[in-house]
Amino acid sequence: MKKLLLLTGILATLSFSASYAQQDAAAQTKGIENPHRMAVAKTERMARELELSDEQKKAVMQINMHEAEKMKTESAKGDAGKAEMDRAEKEIDARFKVILNEKQYTKYHEMKRRNMEKKGDKKDKKADVVTPADERQ
Repeated sequence: MKKLLLLTGILATLSFSASYAQQDAAAQTKGIENPHRMAVAKTERMARELELSDEQKKAVMQINMHEAEKMKTESAKGDAGKAEMDRAEKEIDARFKVILNEKQYTKYHEMKRRNMEKKGDKKDKKADVVTPADERQ
């Protein structure tokens, strides 16, 4: 009996710690709480897909850092920050146009379009989910 209780306690501890580790890893990959991590990930993705030079990568990193910080502060404002985020996005786009060559800039816009489609698909899927509260109404 003691062995069974000990084994049950060990299994419960392991399952709780595994669950916590998964939640922590999910929060880290989203990068919501860490603008620096988000900017580094975006810069690396852009460097890989757009084949950026080292000089371009440094400039893109600065822009992405500024963007991540601004997006974090503006998104905290909710709808009030949306207009500012839209304006900032246009400003960032203009800065990328100076740094990237024509081929890279075109590919950058293609990346943005794909990301927007993915976000739209996710929103559509969330809208299609019926919650128990919806069923009661």
